Amino acid sequence: MAIEAKWTEPRYELVHEWLGDSPNKAEVLRGWCDLLERRTAGAIVERDLGMLPYQMIHRAASACDEAGVIPGCWLVYQVFEAAENSLVDCLADLRDLGRVLGPDSSLGIAVTECNVDPSDALSGLRTRWQEGARQLTRSVRASLAKGKLLSVSIDRVHHVATGG
Repeated sequence: MAIEAKWTEPRYELVHEWLGDSPNKAEVLRGWCDLLERRTAGAIVERDLGMLPYQMIHRAASACDEAGVIPGCWLVYQVFEAAENSLVDCLADLRDLGRVLGPDSSLGIAVTECNVDPSDALSGLRTRWQEGARQLTRSVRASLAKGKLLSVSIDRVHHVATGG
């Protein structure tokens, strides 16, 4: 299972933007496609991935790396406190990835909507961050030493592809 956890970071660059004119990145993308093809019935054309976030392709490829050893693999995106549009974008991107992989792909794809219940300490750290503080390492460590910063629960699971 390869897990990508999304909380505060924005969507990554699309494959076509990330590639640019870099021959090295083109080779990396081809390598990712080779890994993905271990879980598909046919070849993957790089340009079919162009409108997907490059990190999604990378994470999916990492799930397929053990294809000869592990019979079932999953790509799971954990979306924390998702703004409605980020969840919608994530689901749409993963559905598009599933279409590129094809109906006979053995890679399962899912999204979990996670709820975060912050401790008072985390709420305070977030407030300081929003006010511009950036040197919070000691405060984070001290808070962790005193107890947990948050609790996470899974509210909903979206199965995008079941992986044959």
